[in-house]
Amino acid sequence: MIPLPRRKLKVRDILYQAGADPESATLIRDFNSPIDIGFKPDAQVDLSDGNVFRIIVAGACEQRHVVASESPKLAFVVDDRWEVTIQPNQTDESLRGLFGIPDGIELLRDFESPIDEPIEKGERVNFKDGPVFITRKAEVREITIIVRGRPRKVSGRHISFDEVVALAYNPVRSEPFIVYTVSYSRGPNPNPEGDLYRNQTVKIKEGMVFCVTETDKS
Repeated sequence: MIPLPRRKLKVRDILYQAGADPESATLIRDFNSPIDIGFKPDAQVDLSDGNVFRIIVAGACEQRHVVASESPKLAFVVDDRWEVTIQPNQTDESLRGLFGIPDGIELLRDFESPIDEPIEKGERVNFKDGPVFITRKAEVREITIIVRGRPRKVSGRHISFDEVVALAYNPVRSEPFIVYTVSYSRGPNPNPEGDLYRNQTVKIKEGMVFCVTETDKS
């Protein structure tokens, strides 16, 4: 038994809440007969036409996907509305499907503070990290980060190594014996702290701190 939020759902949303990968699994409405019907991932299914399904997973040999009957029920909350699921691990896409959140609306983890964290497309979301979320209309927003002890306003959700260095030093020296190192702290859940290297980017949030050093190795 899998709890689902609405009568009409996309197949990929049903598969995800059943713990199956929509890219490799097929949902089949089970009439226990030769006329069982299979659906494509983006098809919409009306559960009133039949709510008994089986899931076939493609591989070296096709096999049935089994849902653990003892899976505990969990409640995710968006804008004070809750939906029950048995899947503690979600993504931006699966939560949008669970709650019917349209494109153009941002989904944020709700910390009841100015630093609510936007959930990126494809980002993994775990129940234990906090099951409460809010939504807002998507728009370009400035974020204040701290670089070498000074507040800097930036746009977007990610920042590159070169962009951080440029915020720290003006001009940025290009001599081969000059080496820049970047570390950060107070970052969002996917990357709370660590080092940032050339040709890399990192997700940012309000108040994130960057330490940048310039070393002359001549």
